[in-house]
Amino acid sequence: MSILDARIPIEDFDAHQDKIALMLKSLTVRTKDSGVGKKSRRYSEPYIIGLSIAESGLGNQQINFVEDYFPNTRINQKKEFLANGLRIFGPENPGQFLIFDILVMESDEKERKNGERLRQIMDSTEVKSGILPMLSSINPTAEVAVAALKALSGLIAGQMKANRDDELLRVHGTLLRDVMDTDSHPYHVGKLITDANDAAEVEVSIFAVKKSDRHQKQTESVTG
Repeated sequence: MSILDARIPIEDFDAHQDKIALMLKSLTVRTKDSGVGKKSRRYSEPYIIGLSIAESGLGNQQINFVEDYFPNTRINQKKEFLANGLRIFGPENPGQFLIFDILVMESDEKERKNGERLRQIMDSTEVKSGILPMLSSINPTAEVAVAALKALSGLIAGQMKANRDDELLRVHGTLLRDVMDTDSHPYHVGKLITDANDAAEVEVSIFAVKKSDRHQKQTESVTG
């Protein structure tokens, strides 16, 4: 069953039982200054890393991650991901909150081992002994999760840059179950969120998914 098949109307969504899926719907890489006398590039080599911390996973000090690489992506042309999109989180009920970061990196054309490097970072002492313990307090808050995820995304971006990869865009987001804004739904389900800078633009969707959905999430996790 696909996520689209399992989607439910917003008015039927039970935020305490049903699931959500956070999906990257599109990516646009913009033209970068190639310098005087140089031709503008026509293609990019974007590498996407999605990170998330759900309140429901804090007991295990759990950070979810997913990565994908898209060679020969045409610059200045919106790349729309097929079907559901690129999964960042879920389908899962995150509890009181979901914190997420999306990193869009420009991969060095000679380097094809991004996934292996990411897993090495996630298994490193800096993560296992430095970042995951931030989530080990008796009652960690969303603010603590935000700090932990920002520290992790900064570590990943820094180590990727050391391998000559450029950071194009970094997106931070917090989705709350118990929203106070009467114009918003829990976790902002049903919304299409856009974030951009001069280098890249992304569109992210939040789907409501029925609790009986048996679709398995494809993210990986690192735990304390």
